[in-house]
Amino acid sequence: MQNRVISLVIRSVMAVLLGIGLALLLNTASIAGDIKLSSIKTKTDLYEKVTVTGHNDTDIFILHSQGMANVKIKDLDPETLWRVGLGAKPLEPGSPEAIAAAEAKANQNKLPTALAKVLESASLPLPQNPNGEDNMAVVGAAMPPISLQPGPEELKKLLPILIGAAAIVFGLYLFICYCLKLIVQKAGAEPGFLIWLPILQLIPMLRAAGMSLLWFFFWISPLLVAAAMPLLFLRGEPEAIAKGMQTLSLVGAVTSILQLVAALVWCVKIVQARGKSLWVTLFLILPVTNLFAFLYLAFSGSDRDGEIEPSGSEKITIEPVFAES
Repeated sequence: MQNRVISLVIRSVMAVLLGIGLALLLNTASIAGDIKLSSIKTKTDLYEKVTVTGHNDTDIFILHSQGMANVKIKDLDPETLWRVGLGAKPLEPGSPEAIAAAEAKANQNKLPTALAKVLESASLPLPQNPNGEDNMAVVGAAMPPISLQPGPEELKKLLPILIGAAAIVFGLYLFICYCLKLIVQKAGAEPGFLIWLPILQLIPMLRAAGMSLLWFFFWISPLLVAAAMPLLFLRGEPEAIAKGMQTLSLVGAVTSILQLVAALVWCVKIVQARGKSLWVTLFLILPVTNLFAFLYLAFSGSDRDGEIEPSGSEKITIEPVFAES
């Protein structure tokens, strides 16, 4: 009697185990061959030295360095899903295939194509509804259409701003040229038409300060170095270009020092030519105060001998009232 009870218990346990095995076999699809990965990262955990043993509709089953685990499929990124055989290979952001897929999804979900391209290029997840499906129609309704290129209406609105900015810049340039003209004239030199031309206005400025025109080349030497840089790329040899760029960088540093020295010497000389004190020279060199010193040199009179020297045509001759008979 006792043996029959034991046999019945053993058969019952075997039946239960067999049922569990069949259930696992029916609900779990075995992945062809174990898939080994260095790591799998989910939203909350990181598993290392992973071997994927199987999966079902919601989970994958893995062995890792700390033991066994099941991972929710929805917590895996597209790259990991592709590596375990549960998804297509992710498209590279910005590739023609990815852009075409974004346009197709935009057409399907009524999303503005421009917005879909931006989201895809930035590798941003597309919005989803609570059911896990893309809900691009909601985004399209909530956000205004985005255009990557300005249309005629945008250009019409932008054109007055650009014209206004250009007018302000041009007006400031003319004002600076006028101030330089006054400084050169009051220093006793002739500004001429060159004072209104960029770069060439340095010539009358140097003359007014009593400096040699050799300083002109020192002043513009960094521009000459910058103009020579594009010529290096015509040679086409990477090693030659690298050596040339290194040489030009060294020359550019030297020419920048020459330009700074030329500017400092001009500040000293032009203040002396205008008959101003050493304090004006200091204020003309220092940042912030140089603007006020520049305007002072342009609009103030001469301090030499305490009065403004009249030109030859404006000299006044005072004759004695009573002439000797």
